[in-house]
Formats: sequence, structure tokens, C-alpha cells
Amino acid sequence: MVGGTATIGTAGGRGVTIEGADRGVAADGGSTVTLVNTTLSDNLTGIQVVGTEKVSISGCTITGNSVYGIKEDSGGRPTVTGTTIRGNFRNYYQWDGGLLSISQINALGANTGNQGE
Repeated sequence: MVGGTATIGTAGGRGVTIEGADRGVAADGGSTVTLVNTTLSDNLTGIQVVGTEKVSISGCTITGNSVYGIKEDSGGRPTVTGTTIRGNFRNYYQWDGGLLSISQINALGANTGNQGE
């Protein structure tokens, strides 16, 4: 669980892969998290965002997670751009909106260019 500030991955650099965890990344209400060129795969949940809007997911691949790719809880709202979200049991769950499709994800706030099923 990130409770402060974290940057995972780098733009233009080699990507980071997080796999085999309960939650690949978990961001709580006091955190600022940036994921760039990161692969979240084969976890229970790729990323869980709880009570923060200071999470940025860009150029990532979120696939093969057995419960959720992205899960928002209690007012969490990440910004997701240029990310592939597919092949998760549930690709995106929004605490106040339920399951979302890729077109619904792209319609949220500043989200753009995401691909998936």
C-alpha cells in the first residue's frame, strides 16, 4: 500500500512488471502514485485506488488479473491514458458506477486513448 508518493516505471525506459501479488499496486487516500510503462498481470487486483484522485496510469498494460484490473474504492479516481486493459476477470470497477467498459473509462475526466475489450 502506497501511503506517500511513488513513481513506478519510466517514460521511454524499460517497463516494470508486477505480477503474482494480491494487489499489484494499492494507493490510499494520502498518496500520489504515477505508473508509467508498467505491466500489472497475474495478480488478484492489478491496481486498487482508495480515496485519492492523485493516481496517474499512463502507457501501461493491465492484463490477466484474476479479480480486477483497476478497482476504485471510496472516491478513488485514477487518470488512465494510453493503457491497455484486457483479459482481467473484471477490467475496471468503479465504486459508485459498477463495471465500466473501455468507452466508459475513456469518457471519465481526462482519460483518453485506452484500449481493451
